[in-house]
Amino acid sequence: MVMLSEQTVIDFYAEAVYDIFGKRIDSNAVYCHMSAGTLITSFMYWHEYLHGNPEDRVRKVYEEMGQIMSCINTL
Repeated sequence: MVMLSEQTVIDFYAEAVYDIFGKRIDSNAVYCHMSAGTLITSFMYWHEYLHGNPEDRVRKVYEEMGQIMSCINTL
């Protein structure tokens, strides 16, 4: 099984859009929009995701949310 990162898949998508439609899309913007959606979902379900979880799990999700915010702030 070949594992591809989200960014790689988005880059392939951007190439396909150009090949098919002749339009260029910003793959970084697509990735940031996907990240924003993940962040919104995480906040909406914060309690469900993290309630009663160990500190390590909460810390991991919190740090990922911080990384997403960094990406969004670069838009």
